[in-house]
Amino acid sequence: MSVEMFDYLDGILDLQSAIFGSLDMSRSNSMTSAGQCRLAPLIPCIQDASKLYDYCVKILFRLHSSLPPDTLQGHRDRFLKQFKELKQFYQNTNALQYFKDLITVPPLPEVDT
Repeated sequence: MSVEMFDYLDGILDLQSAIFGSLDMSRSNSMTSAGQCRLAPLIPCIQDASKLYDYCVKILFRLHSSLPPDTLQGHRDRFLKQFKELKQFYQNTNALQYFKDLITVPPLPEVDT
């Protein structure tokens, strides 16, 4: 189950990357109708990613309580990669005025890497 959740979160992160990649941030404005049209699909991405992140954390804790740590190294590596991408995604959305009144972007903890 954890692999499927990681795959789903990867899909969300790929979609947000494609959306932000399609914007010319020097010319686009998140408050124009064209900018809002492009950014609107990110709202369910934020909502889904938030729940998936929470579930992945819970699953990893459960797995660590029943399996040896070396067995889960790949899961930890994948989770850390996704965490960094998700944090960047949330920072990008928090920087845009369009999202300020529509959705609360959940905070993620600070991590030393």
